[in-house]
Amino acid sequence: MIDMMVRLENIYKTYISEGEEVHVLNGIDLIVNKGQIISIEGASGSGKSTLLNIIGVIDRPDSGNLWIEEEKIDFSNQQKLDEIRALKIGFIFQHYYLLPDFTILENVMMPLWIMKKRKIKIKNALLEAKEMLDLVGLSHRLYHYPSQISGGEMARATVARALVGEKQLILADEPTGNLDKENSNKIIELLWDLQKKLNFTLIIVTHDRELAEKIPIRYKLDNGKLYPLKKEQNAKSINSLP
Repeated sequence: MIDMMVRLENIYKTYISEGEEVHVLNGIDLIVNKGQIISIEGASGSGKSTLLNIIGVIDRPDSGNLWIEEEKIDFSNQQKLDEIRALKIGFIFQHYYLLPDFTILENVMMPLWIMKKRKIKIKNALLEAKEMLDLVGLSHRLYHYPSQISGGEMARATVARALVGEKQLILADEPTGNLDKENSNKIIELLWDLQKKLNFTLIIVTHDRELAEKIPIRYKLDNGKLYPLKKEQNAKSINSLP
C-alpha cells in the first residue's frame, strides 16, 4: 500500500500587483506519495515558489485544502503550522540562508534547537548534526563559518540542515540555481544518494533542465494550472538514476 505524503485540493492564490489581481494558482490538485521525487517546473513568475511555500505551510492559499500525511492543515492555527514545519518539513533554498555568525555545525543544529524549544523530543542534537554533516561530506568543515567555505559546500550544508530531525518531506527551491555545472551535478548526485538511503519525499522547483530530466515525475505550472510532463511512475524508479 502506497502512503500519501502531500495532497493539494483546489488550491487558489491571488496577488494584487499594481492594482490588478494576478491569479498565480488557479485550482491546483496534486498528490505526492511517500518516497517520491517530483519536480515543479515553469517560467519565472509562474508561481512555482508560491506553490512550494504553501506546501511548506509558509504561505497560505486563498482557498483550497492541504494535507500532509493524513493531517489536514489548519492555516488559521499559527502555532500548529510552526510545529508542522519544525517536525515534518525540511527546506533547501537557492540562496542557502546560512547564518553568518554561526559555524556550519551550529547552522545544521539550528532546526534541532528549534524542535527542542518546542518540546519536541529529539536525539542528541550535536551527534545528529555531526552525523548528517558527515553524510554530505562536510565533517572537515564543522567549525568553519559560511564565509570560509565554497558555494558547493554551502549547498551541502543546506541539504544537511534540511534533513536533520529525520524530516520526511524535503522542499527544494532551485537547489542548483547558484552553482556551476560541476557543483550542480554533485548536489544532484548527493540528493539522489541521500534519498535512497533515507527514503524521504522530495519536491523540487527548478529551472535546471539537466536536473529536471533526471526526475521521474515532472509537472509544469503554467497560467495557474499544473500539468504532468511525464507519465507518473513509482518512486522506486529513482533507484535506476545515476
